[in-house]
Amino acid sequence: MKFIKNLIINALTAVGILIFLWLVISWADVLMHNDPITGDKQYMPGNAIVMMIGLTE
Repeated sequence: MKFIKNLIINALTAVGILIFLWLVISWADVLMHNDPITGDKQYMPGNAIVMMIGLTE
């Protein structure tokens, strides 16, 4: 029982870390491609920030 509990906790922790990294990478991608001088708005596919607020509309 303890093994299953630890496995679930570790899996949830790993998923949380991956989601956090996805958000950080997406935010950095928005910052790199959204400046007023060279802002090409060519965001990476699956960008979390773009999907959440719809910047491509």
